[in-house]
Amino acid sequence: MTIKILENEEVKEFTIKSWSDVTLEKWMRLLEKEDGTEIEQTQELINMMADIPTKILNKLSLAHVVDIFKKCSDRQAKQSTYLRKIVKINNDEYGFIPDLEEITLGEYADLEQYIKIDINKNLHKIMAILFRPIIDKDKSYYTIAPYDSATTGMRANKFLQMKAEQVQNALLFFWTFVRELLSNLPWYSLEQSKMTI
Repeated sequence: MTIKILENEEVKEFTIKSWSDVTLEKWMRLLEKEDGTEIEQTQELINMMADIPTKILNKLSLAHVVDIFKKCSDRQAKQSTYLRKIVKINNDEYGFIPDLEEITLGEYADLEQYIKIDINKNLHKIMAILFRPIIDKDKSYYTIAPYDSATTGMRANKFLQMKAEQVQNALLFFWTFVRELLSNLPWYSLEQSKMTI
């Protein structure tokens, strides 16, 4: 989608990207503005989705800015909700933990810690835990590298280039799994105690 803006008697064109084109790094900048004013949040979203410089944006009428914001928001709302279990970042392939029921205590503890500290500032570290290098692949099956918190930290910055849409889908999938796991945990514990009596 293209927007035309007249500036100094010259028509400039800006393209509103789809949400699937926005990187995690840009999305994290937007999340930093959550505590800011609505104007700052609006400017950041428009800048992120359309690369319209703030100096041009500030010269537009409020009605035009609202219209551009709505178009950007509409593009964001049309995102896919499909979890891509294999993502490519800088020609390297990473796979989502194939079986979340087999998540290790170390993985879960680190995820919980990053969420507790500040999820918005640690999204790239969370993705580096959920997605790891693929070491073997056969058609739709793959094996990922074992969890190692030291290598996760080194890899985390690469995930700033992951698509924000993929991040949201991975988080949604993970939260759904954790919520389901936690809701079944009391039932499982009750069943286990009955078996031991």
